[in-house]
Amino acid sequence: MAEAAIAYKFLLDTSKKNNHNKFHNFLISSKVISIKSRSNNLSVDFFLIKTIISQQVSVKAAQSIWLKTYTYISNSKELSEDGLRNQGLSRPKASYIYDIFYNKELKSLSKDKILNMKESDIDNFFLNIRGVGPWTLCSLKMFYLSYSDVFITGDLAINKACNEFMLEEDSPMQDYAPYRTYLCLYLWASLNQT
Repeated sequence: MAEAAIAYKFLLDTSKKNNHNKFHNFLISSKVISIKSRSNNLSVDFFLIKTIISQQVSVKAAQSIWLKTYTYISNSKELSEDGLRNQGLSRPKASYIYDIFYNKELKSLSKDKILNMKESDIDNFFLNIRGVGPWTLCSLKMFYLSYSDVFITGDLAINKACNEFMLEEDSPMQDYAPYRTYLCLYLWASLNQT
């Protein structure tokens, strides 16, 4: 929790310094948010599967499809793309998830092994997996690896929150480094309060 409190104070100070008054006022009324509260104990392949399911669908729909898919995977001796599609997945997502589930190199990676890789090697490895693009890679870094300085570009909710607070969402929000993951967490939280 110490990092979360430090990040919160840093965001407060930075938003004030940059005259992001609306965002600053939102932060003042917010509770401290921790990255750890969003992390989970899934293996990396299941984390990717869950993240791919959540791409471009509502949180509620993603949760429903994830539960069905997880049950199907857990109870199947052998997966099929049709079986995955029957859980509510599109044809491309079913194909990506099938490939991820049977990716032996991915299955051999523990969280500790990934954390010991250079970031450029992490990027190259994961971006070469079908279905994993920059958004999914950022999600992995934020919520699986708990990196504190990731700004997730191309996220519609982040863009909406940036517009609401008149932040420059097209820039990497350099002023908020080294706590841009926390910036994203607060931006997402702001949408739940409106």
